[in-house]
Amino acid sequence: MSSVVLAPLLSGVLYWGHYFWEAQRVRTLDVTAVPQGSVAGTWSCSELSARVRELVAGNLTTLAGQLDVAPSAIGVAATVVRVLPDLGADVEVSVTIPVARQLSSLLPLPGSGAVLETATQRLSQVKVTTTSCL
Repeated sequence: MSSVVLAPLLSGVLYWGHYFWEAQRVRTLDVTAVPQGSVAGTWSCSELSARVRELVAGNLTTLAGQLDVAPSAIGVAATVVRVLPDLGADVEVSVTIPVARQLSSLLPLPGSGAVLETATQRLSQVKVTTTSCL
């Protein structure tokens, strides 16, 4: 009788533990970092956002292999949040990574079972042609 209660409880604890393990593992991989030299130059806001998205997406193939996830399943967003004349620009990068969802119908996870990693990085070798990007 107790196994009927304990087995699903143990499965739920293991599943939630797996989700949070993946969430911690993604943070240590620093998936949102953009090499400064790769974006040096003059850009419009949309061009800079697209270039940052492209660079981060290119780095995700290694991450996808480590997490056993298809690279196309990982979402990347980049937004120029602030233009700093003579200093560069601040860009916010968000990466959404799905986690194994074997029991997702039974045990809903935060964020629909996806890990969301967001970081803001100052790109100093960049000149943005517009003063406001929002």
